[in-house]
Amino acid sequence: MKKRLMSRVMLGVLLLAVLWGVGSLALPRSQAQQTNLLLNPSFDLGKTARNGFDGDVPVNWEIWSEGGTRLFSDTDGFFSHVRSDPYSWIIRRDYERFTGGGYQRVTVEEGKSYRFSVYAYIWTCNDNQWSCIQGDGMGYSQPESGGQVRVGLDPTGGTDPFSSSIIWSPFSAPHPDHPASAKIPFTQLSVTAEATGTQMTAFMYFTSSRSMRWQEVHWDDAMVEATDGSPAPGQQTGDSVATPVPPPPAFVPFVVRQEPRPDGSLVHVVRDQDTFASILFAYQELGVTREDLLRFNGWDFPPQFIFIGQEIIILPAGSVNTATGELTQPLESITSGGATSEPAPATPAAPAAEATAAPATAEAPASTPGPAVNAPPPVGSLAPAEGSGAVQAIENFLPVGSNPF
Repeated sequence: MKKRLMSRVMLGVLLLAVLWGVGSLALPRSQAQQTNLLLNPSFDLGKTARNGFDGDVPVNWEIWSEGGTRLFSDTDGFFSHVRSDPYSWIIRRDYERFTGGGYQRVTVEEGKSYRFSVYAYIWTCNDNQWSCIQGDGMGYSQPESGGQVRVGLDPTGGTDPFSSSIIWSPFSAPHPDHPASAKIPFTQLSVTAEATGTQMTAFMYFTSSRSMRWQEVHWDDAMVEATDGSPAPGQQTGDSVATPVPPPPAFVPFVVRQEPRPDGSLVHVVRDQDTFASILFAYQELGVTREDLLRFNGWDFPPQFIFIGQEIIILPAGSVNTATGELTQPLESITSGGATSEPAPATPAAPAAEATAAPATAEAPASTPGPAVNAPPPVGSLAPAEGSGAVQAIENFLPVGSNPF
């Protein structure tokens, strides 16, 4: 009896072992390889501050930007901004174009192929009034920003996002239309590369070509996995050779600081290709801030349009010694109301023969320039009159706002 029972037990164990082996063999190879080498791949495990950036960066990840541009970064838990709860990673910069993203290094086996994939969407909008929400409740992104994304793998494990060794996916421009009350659809990007050492670096890359009121990119559900080198169905894959990074756009010309007026005021007359940001930069040596320009000119926000010949108050009357060009009193006294904000009358600048766009970058906007400017608008004017030949100047420095979706 005992022998028969033992035989049955042994037979059962053997049958289970066979079934386990068959089941293991039946697993698709892709499923067997679903080991994510990234830490905190969905950006849900906390965040930490990084020097040179506003907000916080998800733990285990690093952030980068072209030219050290100060970007805003955070984990976003708003229901429509995530692909998988509770968070996505948002990187943004308002009023200015930017190039930047995130990266993480992983440990790999030399000579083996790996695939990096991540989901993303872009939201860029220049609609100050309705925040790109239509009357039917549909939200949208404005692709006129030139916003696009891609992903890359550096087979050497380097951390320079502009390295020629990085294998990049093609650029993609996921600017989804969606109901404002529903989740925003993400697009998956992917790239495959072979490791040349024991570490690889996964890069996420966003860039835009035009300044907008809001510019942001969201990332979610990233993954680095070993692969046989073939692309996953429906995914974008990188080229077999490194794709060169496009050169950065040309710079806006530097603004030349203008001379004080006889009453001691300092007023800047807008010239072709001036922007709010470039004007502010020209006078920052005096300690003038963005808030000063807003207050002196009666603006709540930096102007979306400025005009060739427009007069912008930099410092009010009595602020500057006309002989030396130095401040007559500490800037704190001037900005706290110690000087009048009315400059002395001045001969208006000669109007340009024809108004030309002064874009936030050196690229010309798609819109046709307005007719010739017959006279400069009043000091501190904000909204352009119809057909006035306004110069769009969206490249401003503003505190980071929030996506209204």
